[in-house]
Amino acid sequence: MATTKNKTKNIPQPTNFGKNLKFLRRMKGLSQTGLANEVGLSRNNIASYESGFVEPNMKKFLATCQYFNVVPKDMLESILSEHPTNVTAVSEETPGIVD
Repeated sequence: MATTKNKTKNIPQPTNFGKNLKFLRRMKGLSQTGLANEVGLSRNNIASYESGFVEPNMKKFLATCQYFNVVPKDMLESILSEHPTNVTAVSEETPGIVD
């Protein structure tokens, strides 16, 4: 009798990117269209990210973090709206941020 391997799927853990994006966008007083224009995306991209249905690719993610001056790790792991004064700003020396 042949043995079968259990196929397990690696399901990525959800991040807080969408929730944080919406919070930061509102803090700047921007509409989804306004933010899209600022970071070179479409309004549909922003809406999809905020809803959590889609995660951006690395280039778009880093551009968004840079626009809001937020460390990428904080954008993914923290809920910025719970501690808005603890948002770690990106500095010139922050690794992983590219122009």
